[in-house]
Amino acid sequence: IDASGAICDKYAEQDSRIRVFHKENGGVSSARNLGLDNVKGEWVTFCDSDDWIECNYLSSLILKCDNDLVLSSYIYDRPNKKQYEQLDDDTLCINGYNLTELLMTGAYMTPYAKLYKSKVLEKNKIRFNTRLSSREDTLFVWQYLLCVDKVTTLNDAIYHYCITDNGLSHKRISIEVCRYSLEC
Repeated sequence: IDASGAICDKYAEQDSRIRVFHKENGGVSSARNLGLDNVKGEWVTFCDSDDWIECNYLSSLILKCDNDLVLSSYIYDRPNKKQYEQLDDDTLCINGYNLTELLMTGAYMTPYAKLYKSKVLEKNKIRFNTRLSSREDTLFVWQYLLCVDKVTTLNDAIYHYCITDNGLSHKRISIEVCRYSLEC
């Protein structure tokens, strides 16, 4: 056990905007859902524990929050290599857009590097499926996209997705898991 809980508690004592929730490990979806169940603000974002964000991450996204979802470009940080997922500064109208093509784009398959409107999440009861151990994050994003009209994309690569050899992103999934996620 590390001291991360105590460190978080200390920050919460120093800043009333910080709230800390201690829970038994139930997986990433369970933790994210706990956060979603306790949202107080207008916007929600996610940052994985091994990733990092630029200091202007939130301010850059907030400046573009005229629509229901804001996506930023991001960087895959691999050992000895960086790869950019570059988006154009743009606004996309989801209605009438080829949603299938959009959903197959890498930037629309993960919950990070995005700013979600909490009202949309709450109204549509969008949560991470805790019964899935893989691709539950893609399912979450796709469910959200089905409920919004406009998406803003940001060219600035301000999120760093760190890839290690032993992370969950390298886990293989079976076709049965894919079928199950579509049936739920």
